[in-house]
Amino acid sequence: MSFISLEDIVPGKARNTDASVAGSIRPAAQNGDDKPVAKSGVSASSARVEGGFAAVRDDLDRSMQAGASMVRQIAQHRHLLETAEKERDAAYAELARIVPLVQETARELKTAMDRSKAGELGADLAGVFGKNAAALEDLEKTVVTLGGVVQWTRSAWDQYARTIVGAQRLRSEIRALKDS
Repeated sequence: MSFISLEDIVPGKARNTDASVAGSIRPAAQNGDDKPVAKSGVSASSARVEGGFAAVRDDLDRSMQAGASMVRQIAQHRHLLETAEKERDAAYAELARIVPLVQETARELKTAMDRSKAGELGADLAGVFGKNAAALEDLEKTVVTLGGVVQWTRSAWDQYARTIVGAQRLRSEIRALKDS
C-alpha cells in the first residue's frame, strides 16, 4: 500500500488571491527597519492568512477527505469492473460451449431429414427436433445473459472511467496548488 503525500492531495487554488503580496514578502528589511517589508509597502507583520489558520486546516482536511474518497471510489469501481469482466468472460465461454452443440444438433437434424426424404423410416425425427430445439433454447438463454452482462460491463467501465477522469482532475488541481 502506498501513501499519498500532503502535496498530492491538496486541491484547488491558494487562499490568498493577491499573489503580488503573498509572493513578495522578503525576510530581510529593505528600508533599514527591523521589520520585513513587502514590495507593496505592507509590513510582514500586517500580512494575513485569509480565513486564519483554521481555514487553512479546514481546506487541507477537505482536500485529504476528497483524496481518500477518490481512492475508495476507484477501488470500488475497479472491483465492480473486474467482477463484470469475469461474468462477461464466463458468458462468452458458455457461448463458445453451446455454439458447437447447436451446430452438431443442426447437422444431425439435417441428416435425419435427408434420410427420411430418401425413404428411410428409421430416423427418430421427433427426438432430433427436440434435441435441436433444446440446444437452440440454451443458445438463446446464453445470448440473453451475455447481452445483459455486456451492458453491465459497459456500465461498470463507464463508472470506472468517470472516476479516473475525476481523479486526474483532482490530481491536476493538487499539482497546480503544489506548483503555486
